[in-house]
Amino acid sequence: KNTSLESDAMQLLLQTLGHHIGKLTESSILMALVTLVCYQGFAVVFFANLEGWTWDQSLYFGMVTMSTVGYGDLYPTHWYSQLVGILFILVGIVVVFGQIIDLVNLVIVPLFQKSRDLVERLMPAHYVDITGDGTPDFKVPRRRPIFYGKGLAGPILMLLLFQFISAAIFTAVEPEWDLWSAW
Repeated sequence: KNTSLESDAMQLLLQTLGHHIGKLTESSILMALVTLVCYQGFAVVFFANLEGWTWDQSLYFGMVTMSTVGYGDLYPTHWYSQLVGILFILVGIVVVFGQIIDLVNLVIVPLFQKSRDLVERLMPAHYVDITGDGTPDFKVPRRRPIFYGKGLAGPILMLLLFQFISAAIFTAVEPEWDLWSAW
C-alpha cells in the first residue's frame, strides 16, 4: 500500500510541477530577469564609479543589500551614495523580490496544497452523520498537532530541503565551513 501511495504522491508532484511551470509565461520570466539585470547593472555602474569598488564587489553589494542581509563589509561612504543605497534597498525589496516571489508562488503554492491533500489522504478526517440521512454533517475537530501539522508538514519539509541544498552549495563554495555551520 505504501508503494502505491508513494507513486501516487510522486505522480501528483510531477503533474503539479509540470502544470504550474507551464503557467510561467515567457513575458513574466523575461520581465523578472530584465528587472534583476537592470537592478544589478545599476549597482555595478553606480557603486563602482562613485565608491571605487570593482564590478564584482558592486554586484555583491547589490545582492546583499537587496536581500537586506547587510554584512557590513561593503558600505557606501558618501552621503549621496548612502541615500541611493536606501532607495536601492526599497526598490530591491518591493520591485525585484515582488516579481521573483510571484514566479516562485506559481510553483510553491500548489505544492503546499498537494502536500496538505496527501496528509489528508494519510490521516483522513472523521465525519459524523447527525441527521441520520447517510451524509456527513459534521467534521470532527482534530487534535491541535494533527490539525496544524497537516497544513505545515509540506511547507516545513520543503523549507528544510531548500535550506539543506543552500547549505550544501555554500560548503562547496566555502570549503572551510562544514555543513552544520552553513545550515
